[in-house]
Amino acid sequence: MVRDAVREFAEAELWPRAAELDESREFPWETVRKMGELGFLAAPVPEEYGGAGMDSITYLIIGMEISRCCASHATILGAHCSLCMMPLLEYGTKSRRRSTCPSSPAVNGWARSR
Repeated sequence: MVRDAVREFAEAELWPRAAELDESREFPWETVRKMGELGFLAAPVPEEYGGAGMDSITYLIIGMEISRCCASHATILGAHCSLCMMPLLEYGTKSRRRSTCPSSPAVNGWARSR
């Protein structure tokens, strides 16, 4: 079910614009926000912190389906979840997790991965 939803999104929203986005070198705010709204950027974040509470396999499936259509978006997903959210969840205080996890996923991942 998750695979189908991600695949549908990626094929409709990412695939048609992948080359254009790579050539323009602009950050794809619109589609990254959509990924956040669909819960893809919060997949491994526990529900208590505003995330989807999905397991690692589901997060992997999301990454695979996104990467099928656009490597740039897969990199953004990986940077946000693996370089931003996972360390925050592992090492951040409860207060920091509560204040940061539910906020805009696109802004969090981008700001921390720069």
